[in-house]
Amino acid sequence: GEITESTIANVVIELDGERLTPPVSSGLLAGTFRNELLDQGEIREAIVTFDMLKAAASVWLINSVRKWMPATIDSDAL
Repeated sequence: GEITESTIANVVIELDGERLTPPVSSGLLAGTFRNELLDQGEIREAIVTFDMLKAAASVWLINSVRKWMPATIDSDAL
């Protein structure tokens, strides 16, 4: 029931004013842009569940080439 990553990007959600990304221990590859944002304190690691994804104010896919890509969630698919 945890969110990890997309096929080409890491996931970041905004929930309760915080930007969260799943931890590597959830089974994802740590992207270089993700690591940079963690080091800068722009995002923090937290387990991200489907319910959290549905409740998120914003969702992004991030990678070092495309940077921040806004994403939309089809709640019917969850």
